[in-house]
Amino acid sequence: MVSCGPATTALADEPVVLLWERPLKDWQGVRKITFDRLVATIPLVFILPLLAVVEVLIRFESPGPVLFRQHRVGYNYVLFSVLNFAACGRTPRTA
Repeated sequence: MVSCGPATTALADEPVVLLWERPLKDWQGVRKITFDRLVATIPLVFILPLLAVVEVLIRFESPGPVLFRQHRVGYNYVLFSVLNFAACGRTPRTA
């Protein structure tokens, strides 16, 4: 179980309040990642038919790819990318 709020420890027999602690230690991170992925996969299985319908509708409505990659900034400013549906209507540019 991960505790919330400040933690306390002893330094030279004096109590010290830790204002920042590493978010997850040792196997806690592995357990959390496994739990997160399992919990995210279950609804995804039920949503897949709806996503397939959206994909077909986008393909009929607009030319070009159905998905596009978008880059975002995550924890500790690490870049990661996500795939989004290209749901906006695209019109060709005129010069």
